[in-house]
Amino acid sequence: MLQRSLMLLSLFASSGLFADEFVIPPENKDEALKAQIESFDSKAQRLLTALEKGAFADVKDFFFPEAAFLQLKAIARPADYYSQLVKWYEQDFTREQARFKGRGPLVFKAIKGGSCKWKAPQTEANRIPYWSCYRRKIELTAAGQNESIEVRALINWGPQWYITHLGPIPK
Repeated sequence: MLQRSLMLLSLFASSGLFADEFVIPPENKDEALKAQIESFDSKAQRLLTALEKGAFADVKDFFFPEAAFLQLKAIARPADYYSQLVKWYEQDFTREQARFKGRGPLVFKAIKGGSCKWKAPQTEANRIPYWSCYRRKIELTAAGQNESIEVRALINWGPQWYITHLGPIPK
């Protein structure tokens, strides 16, 4: 873990993407440039397919990217916290996969609800601003019945939206 963190920090330092020089996407600089949350809709069916197959690896890329996370967080040992968040995401995935096991096909209908907020720098231990959306619901059918999956938290990085919590946020 430490070796991977040092390697990433070294890459950032050598690429000019660290400290005050890292590249911040326009959507993370200006509150008026809110990334379109609808861009996440296309990922929903992929998530449902991965749940049916029990293939977490197929949707690991939906999670907020580590390089961006290390830039974003203003905490000690952000790589350790990132690893914990990924573990929680995988646990959430496993829980949802068990809930829908044998009830396929899972068919995406829509993503609805929730609310989005602009997170200013220095809020929630972040050094970079971003948009965050909470409690979005993926509506679907499973074995012909209407169901939903709550996506507890999404964060934008540039024009893309990423999951940070698929289920309840552990304390």
